[in-house]
Amino acid sequence: MSSKHLAQIESGAESLRADVDRLRARIAALRQEADNGRDQPLNLADATARVDAYLQQQRQRYAGYARVHRFITPQPVRSFELVPDGEVEAYMATFFGDTLRCALLEQIKVICSDGPGLEQRRAHLAKLDRERLDLEREEEALITAAARSGLHIPRRADADPRVFLED
Repeated sequence: MSSKHLAQIESGAESLRADVDRLRARIAALRQEADNGRDQPLNLADATARVDAYLQQQRQRYAGYARVHRFITPQPVRSFELVPDGEVEAYMATFFGDTLRCALLEQIKVICSDGPGLEQRRAHLAKLDRERLDLEREEEALITAAARSGLHIPRRADADPRVFLED
């Protein structure tokens, strides 16, 4: 084999490795963007909805324990247990829900994000996942083509298994 042919083969191999490296950089960037999006605090609207749902759930839990009827019966109240064991949050939500809500939202406002809502975030993360999977499929196609030509390019340990399982 001539040195010219050898140089062409080496140049092609380097070009293939460079293509795989570019894909891997884009895959890493998409993964980082997705991780950042998942770890971001909720926006105020979504956090408020969670607080409201939580307080409603706690009120419903306490409804079964309401002991106020003891105050209106003719018998004297001998053992009064207004708050059953482990039901302090339910009691607070039932009798002091508005105060508790305001206190929680005051703290939440300080740390919540101005970002997109939960549904928009989920849609964006799904889009990033699809883009990353497409790039990983391209990467695998290049690695497979390289292997057929006798060039070994190691696979990433963190590659999405769907790339290998689909056919």
